[in-house]
Amino acid sequence: MDPEPDLGTAKSGSPKPASGTRVSLACLPCRTRHVRCDATKPRCNRCCEEDKECSYAKSRRGGLDRAALAARRSQAAAQAAAKKSSNSNSNSNSNAHSSSGSSSSNGQPSPAGSNDGTRLTSGLFPAHHPEPPPATAIDPSLCFHRYHPCAPPRRFLERYLQDQIRQDELRPFVYVMRFVGSIYLSSHQPSLRPRCQELEELAASVIARVPPTAINFFMVPCHAIYSACLYWRGNTASSRHHMNTAIQLALDFGMQRREFAVDHGDGDPVLEECWRRTWWQVYIIDAYYAAIKRDAGFATFHVDATTDLPCEEDEYERGEIPRPKTLEEFESREFSSEDTVFSSFAYLIGGVRGMASAMARVLDLPASNASDSGGPSPKVLESVDSITEGWLLLLPESKRDIFSADGQVDELIFQAMMALHA
Repeated sequence: MDPEPDLGTAKSGSPKPASGTRVSLACLPCRTRHVRCDATKPRCNRCCEEDKECSYAKSRRGGLDRAALAARRSQAAAQAAAKKSSNSNSNSNSNAHSSSGSSSSNGQPSPAGSNDGTRLTSGLFPAHHPEPPPATAIDPSLCFHRYHPCAPPRRFLERYLQDQIRQDELRPFVYVMRFVGSIYLSSHQPSLRPRCQELEELAASVIARVPPTAINFFMVPCHAIYSACLYWRGNTASSRHHMNTAIQLALDFGMQRREFAVDHGDGDPVLEECWRRTWWQVYIIDAYYAAIKRDAGFATFHVDATTDLPCEEDEYERGEIPRPKTLEEFESREFSSEDTVFSSFAYLIGGVRGMASAMARVLDLPASNASDSGGPSPKVLESVDSITEGWLLLLPESKRDIFSADGQVDELIFQAMMALHA
């Protein structure tokens, strides 16, 4: 990485007198508020004066120490040896099948020297007869985003994939998740873009094979997430088709009803939570599309949903699902005698619902509420402002900072902030 240019040097190269000592480090509270920090440890002077908790994000610069580096090398060597042994066994089995005249159902083996991404996509996703990867095939070195709102947590997804019925139901969803991952990966490695295109075609093929009348609840998040991918890639017509399909399936299944999660969760609290998250994810994506098009009449906005609200992300990840809070509890939180804190997902839902209400008030204006310039009247603008300010005022202190103490971003609160301020 190139050294950071000296801001105290003019473009001509002549130095300017420094106005003060430049501090490149700032604590999280000062960084969040965009104020100057003297970076004193363990507490900076500003936090001491304001009696605030002071913490610093762990540095991402520099390398590992010798002990950590040695441990990582040992781990890499062990993984390489295990893969070499596994490949040797696979080659032996493949040769045995070839000599007996049988062909492998997994297609052609990966060429020697191919990377993990190539091996996984060519070996586990053959072009003609795609099959879902077994749970044991998920490489721990691959990136698996923990906090995707409606995808089952990784260890529960692996468990579901061990059941043949669940495996068949999850097949399209797993393909879409692989396609999502390939989009991010190919954005950093342009050489993998053909592989991304291949995974898009595989996902489309697997989705198309599912009969429209199939009772497969995982097809709802499958279509919704696939729609978001297609929209991002500029295929808006196909994106709208899959979004409409996701909405129609969700309504046909009754996902907007509180009873749905329990009735179809098979006694599994994580699966029940997954269904709750699925409905609200469909609602949020539909609202985002409507906001982009400035359309207040999106389908899910007019649905009388009673689905309970999702829990916190870390609770979902651990599988420790508490009693779900209701939408009625959230909407009446201003009058509650208890200082209840809802999940980040719940505040995102509230923020998006507020955005949708504000958008409806602005776009569905009768002529009497328009100003002389043709825009919304001051009365309407005040009403819209009150929706935004009300959400912000009722946001608890613990949710106001999108950064946690260890520097992690609360992505759902970040989405809510963006939705209300975009």
